[in-house]
Amino acid sequence: MPANNTYPSYRDTINRIGICLCIMLALIQGTSLAWALLSVWLSAILPAESAYFTGVLIETVSYLSYFIIPAVLFVPLSNGRERQPVRFDIRMPAFFPLLILAGLAAISAAAQVNAWLMTLIGYTTDMTASYAGGTDPQAIALFITVSLAPAFCEELLFRGVIYGNLRPYGVPLAVTVSALLFALMHGNIAQTFYTFVAGVVMALCYELSGSIWCSTFLHLFNNLSACVAQILLARLGEGAEMLLYVIDLSVMVAGTAAALALLLFFRHRKPDPPQSARGSLFGNLPESLPPVQPMKPDFGTAFRKFFTPGMTAFLVLELLCTAATALTVYLVPYLEGLLS
Repeated sequence: MPANNTYPSYRDTINRIGICLCIMLALIQGTSLAWALLSVWLSAILPAESAYFTGVLIETVSYLSYFIIPAVLFVPLSNGRERQPVRFDIRMPAFFPLLILAGLAAISAAAQVNAWLMTLIGYTTDMTASYAGGTDPQAIALFITVSLAPAFCEELLFRGVIYGNLRPYGVPLAVTVSALLFALMHGNIAQTFYTFVAGVVMALCYELSGSIWCSTFLHLFNNLSACVAQILLARLGEGAEMLLYVIDLSVMVAGTAAALALLLFFRHRKPDPPQSARGSLFGNLPESLPPVQPMKPDFGTAFRKFFTPGMTAFLVLELLCTAATALTVYLVPYLEGLLS
């Protein structure tokens, strides 16, 4: 693409991404009540156990729709303009396990720093999931709604569509912007640092592996670890804390070793072998996303062109929702104190 078209193309891409994120917010805010009413209605006419799992299914389908619909709508929004495909390649690189371990360790470390920061500023919020995990049905529901569904649909939108279409403007810019939008999407100040780092790690995982499934598995295992922790706490109480500490420490040690191995791996990497020489699932040597000739706008230009109508609308709406959540965290205990 000619250099004089670089900035209009960047601005147009940002605007399309902003519109998709506005659609995501509209679906979350506009349809959540309808999904909830459907769940309540079905619960009233079905047996208790069937009603419970029907509610889980409805929650899963609704959550998938919040992210898959905007991702799919990015295609007609592009309307013939340049668009990068999502890499659904099944084959993953030979260093896939190392990426997962290193990624889990990095995200776990970010979670610890995030918790310390929130304690420092005195900000707390209820991070308890919808399903406690104390019973087997709750544990299954927790896995489906907190681990499985978010891993697929969030990766499709934030890494497949957003990161993938920002790559032509430079990997550092694409990683930073996609991770920032991922953090803002969660709409919770108490998660901002943690989710930003997680977004960076998963974008790099997608970049290095060349497959959306690699970052999806990382997302899955990361959320699964949170589910396991909640299930253990629900069933063992305080007795699970030492076990969870040992698990976290083990992941950190293994992840650090994996990161060092990755550095050595890339330092001594060789050209990829012919397609026929690769394994059926895991490649024998590194496979990454196809190289691009980045059209890098300078920082000032990238910042100014970022605030398109679509993206500005998303930022305003998301920040209003986040502010409302933050005020609720502080106001509810205050009002409860006054009433008591």
